[in-house]
Amino acid sequence: MKINLNTVGLFLVLLLIMLVMIHKEVGKIVVFYREIFSLIFLALLLWQGFSKISHSLFNKRVIVEIFLLALFPLLLVTMALVDPMVNLYGDLLSVGVTAYDGYVDPRLYVLRNAVIYLPMVFYIAVRGLSTSEINKIAGVIVFFAPISIIVFMSQLSNHSVVYEFREMISGRNQIEYNTFVPCFTISVLSIFYLMELPYRKFKVFIKLALVGIFVFVIFFIFYSTSRQALILALIYVILFLIKELSPIMVVRNIFYYTVMFIACYYCVEWVNQNIGSNERLTERLGEGLTNSPRSKMIVEGVEKLDITSFFTGAGLTSVLVSGPHNDYVRWLQRVGFIFTFISFYPYFSAVIKSFVNYLYRKESVCLFILCANLFIIYNSMFGYPREDAYQSLWCFLAIAIWLGHVNFSRRKRIVDAEKSYPLVN
Repeated sequence: MKINLNTVGLFLVLLLIMLVMIHKEVGKIVVFYREIFSLIFLALLLWQGFSKISHSLFNKRVIVEIFLLALFPLLLVTMALVDPMVNLYGDLLSVGVTAYDGYVDPRLYVLRNAVIYLPMVFYIAVRGLSTSEINKIAGVIVFFAPISIIVFMSQLSNHSVVYEFREMISGRNQIEYNTFVPCFTISVLSIFYLMELPYRKFKVFIKLALVGIFVFVIFFIFYSTSRQALILALIYVILFLIKELSPIMVVRNIFYYTVMFIACYYCVEWVNQNIGSNERLTERLGEGLTNSPRSKMIVEGVEKLDITSFFTGAGLTSVLVSGPHNDYVRWLQRVGFIFTFISFYPYFSAVIKSFVNYLYRKESVCLFILCANLFIIYNSMFGYPREDAYQSLWCFLAIAIWLGHVNFSRRKRIVDAEKSYPLVN
C-alpha cells in the first residue's frame, strides 16, 4: 500500500499538538521530542521537491513573510557572534537556561527557540492546508484540551485531580496562569469555529460536546486567575458572535450559545455557594486589573537602553528568563528596533491579510486564521509566547496555517481555472 506523505505530515502535526499540550509529562520521557519533530518536518519539506518548494515559497502573496521568517534566525546567528553577554536583570545565565532545558550555551538556547518550529512552518506552507484539514487541527485542539488540563492538574502533587481542582477554585494553589493557561484560548477559538460547521451526522451530539468542553475550559481559565487568557477568550467569543449576527446563524446556534452561558453562570454560582469565594480571583479580576505593575516594568525595560542600544540591542542573551514581561520590549532589549520589527512583521501581516480575506470572502476559516495569529500579537504584551514550552507551538502553527491555506487556495484556483479553460492542442 502506497503511503501518502501529506497525510503522514498532517498526522504528525496533530500528534505534535497533543504532545505539546501535555508537555511536562512527555518531556519526562523524551526530552528532545520537539527537536525530533523538527528534523522530521525538515525531511518532509525536502521530500516535496525543489519545484514545489520554490512555487510555494516564492508566492508573491507570502514571499515577504516567508523571507523574514527565514531571515530572522540568520540575523540572530550574526548577533550571537558579537554578543557581549550583558546581563540586564541580574539573572545568572546558566540558572536561566537550566530552569527549562538543561545547561547549554544561552546563545544556542535563544537560537533553538527561534528555529525549532520553522521546519514545520515551511513544510505546511509548501504542503498547503485545505479548510477540511484546518477543521481537523481545530478538532484535535478542542477535544484534547480537557485531557491536557486533567493531566496537568494530576502532576501538581500526589493528591487526586478532584482535590487539585478544589484547591484551584479556592485559590490555595497557583496554576501557571502566564504560560500554560493562555494556550486554552486557542481551544475556545476552535470551539466557536467548529460550532459553525455544517455537520452531516451527529450534529446535536457534536455541538453539545463542544458546549461541554467550552464550559470546562472557560471554568479552568477563570479560576486559574489568568486575566490575559480570560480577556483574549472573550475577544474570540465576541468576534465570532458578531459574525453570527445574521438571522440564519443566530437561529442555528442560539440554543447552544444559550446553554453555554447559562451553564457557565450556574457553575460559578454553585462554586460560590458550596466552596466559597476565591479572594485571589476577586483581587486579580478587581483592583488587579487596574493596578498591575506590568506597565511600569515595560517602561523600566525600555529605560535600560540608551539611544544606540535601542537600535542595536544590548545583546542576544541580555534577557533570558525574567525581564519586562513583554516580548516586544525583550526583543528590543536583545536585538534592537529593526530586528524586532523583522521578527514580528510576519505575524502582524498574517492578521491584516487574514482580515482582508475575511472581508472579501466572509468565510469562518479566514476569521479563525486571523484570531489564531492574534494569539502571538496579544500574548507578547504579557509574556514570551515564542519561547514558552506550551505557547510557542501556537505562535508558529498559526502562521503556518495561514501560509498553508494561502498556498492551497492559490493552487485550487489554478486547477479550477485549467478545468474551466482547458488548453486546446
